[in-house]
Amino acid sequence: MLSVLSSIVLCYRVLLLSPAVRLAVLRQFTFENKVDSFDLLKKRFKVGDWLLLTQLGRNLDMHHFTVFINGLQQEFKRRKMEEKDMNYKISSHNL
Repeated sequence: MLSVLSSIVLCYRVLLLSPAVRLAVLRQFTFENKVDSFDLLKKRFKVGDWLLLTQLGRNLDMHHFTVFINGLQQEFKRRKMEEKDMNYKISSHNL
């Protein structure tokens, strides 16, 4: 019996290496059902980050976790825009 449970846990952890599975697991803790709403997180986060987010999702209320995820995405969007502005300024300065 213990070997069966251990095998199931091992399979689950191997499946978590796939970004699609990580998105599905994370999506169950939020009100967000759109796949594209997690694109920035999917590109930026590694496995350890996903495990931390999963633990937060399990321990936070669904509403507060959704607010947290949306705020995190907005911060990534803001930083991405700042990086584009900096790259544009550097490239235009070199001309």
